[in-house]
Amino acid sequence: MSSNQNYSVSAPRATLPRRLERPPHSAHSAARATLDALAPNLVELPIPFIHHQLTLHAARMLAGLDALLVSNTIPLPLPSTLAVGIPRDAVASDAQRLYPTHILAVVPPSTPPDALVPLVPIHGIVLATHCTSPLLRSLLAPQPPEILAALVIPVCRVSLPSPYAFLILAPPAQRLPSPMGHAAGRAALGSRAEIVRLATHLMEAHSGLAHLVGYSTRMREVWQTACCLGMYQISLWDALDLAWEVVLYSLNLAGKDEA
Repeated sequence: MSSNQNYSVSAPRATLPRRLERPPHSAHSAARATLDALAPNLVELPIPFIHHQLTLHAARMLAGLDALLVSNTIPLPLPSTLAVGIPRDAVASDAQRLYPTHILAVVPPSTPPDALVPLVPIHGIVLATHCTSPLLRSLLAPQPPEILAALVIPVCRVSLPSPYAFLILAPPAQRLPSPMGHAAGRAALGSRAEIVRLATHLMEAHSGLAHLVGYSTRMREVWQTACCLGMYQISLWDALDLAWEVVLYSLNLAGKDEA
């Protein structure tokens, strides 16, 4: 976080932290332990190499996610596994797809015992290489190709502050490295003029303080969920810091207009 941003924070009807606390510097070693527990066969491979391999196979993972017929929600109590159907036309081109290995049931705090909870199919290794929280059970043994009319996938209950925020953080495409995007974000984060420009645009595009307070609430949910997951990538946190600075400044501008 740039230290030269000295403007004050005044967000009516909301209690907001001035800065977003990041995970500790030891998070990388914790991620290594989480990954090794999930995939012992990768124990000798460095995490940057695994990230690179995931990038190379991203299109196949996305194709696997798109091909599965997974319900959006499921009632509590949760099963330990789900048999997930695969369309017949997808089976013929399995070589081009990498199917998800886990299904997360995202349960917010104080959920009623008979509630419907969101289901999110994921590739466990993607989550394990980006998060330190030990959320996932061990992988099931691979199934023979001849029974691929359905996949049996473990269901993992995950208690998170906000299912909505997890759906923002979870897509594999958002976990791929983007050096140019990160560089641009870092430059904007260190520029007061750029933050003012972005905040002014945000305020003008979404008039009314209530809308901006709503954005700040969503941003705080994303931050809390990322902390709960133990997401530690510098590029992610720089992006969150930039978004937070822009939202706070836009709240100040809107508050002055309504005063």
